[in-house]
Amino acid sequence: MYTETISLSSIDAVKKFVCIANEYDFTINLLSDKYKIDAKSIMSVFSLDLSKPITVEIEEECPEKLKKEIQEFKLYGWEASGKDFLKLEASKEVNKPY
Repeated sequence: MYTETISLSSIDAVKKFVCIANEYDFTINLLSDKYKIDAKSIMSVFSLDLSKPITVEIEEECPEKLKKEIQEFKLYGWEASGKDFLKLEASKEVNKPY
């Protein structure tokens, strides 16, 4: 199993992540709070609270190519502040909110 904490804080980030997830035949899930959704469904992804960190969960052997693609969305540091999470360092511009 492979897991990684990511941020999908913009519409472009969500679209790009869903497109990447759809390139693979195995199941890719996203977990946030008490929800576990299909990462290949853009409507499901938008149903999550995207202001919080999201966990990618892959039960199969995760290809190195996918691991590298996920790094673009990786959340390198975050801290809890009440119900909200503050991003300290995102890896790429696509992850930054408008």
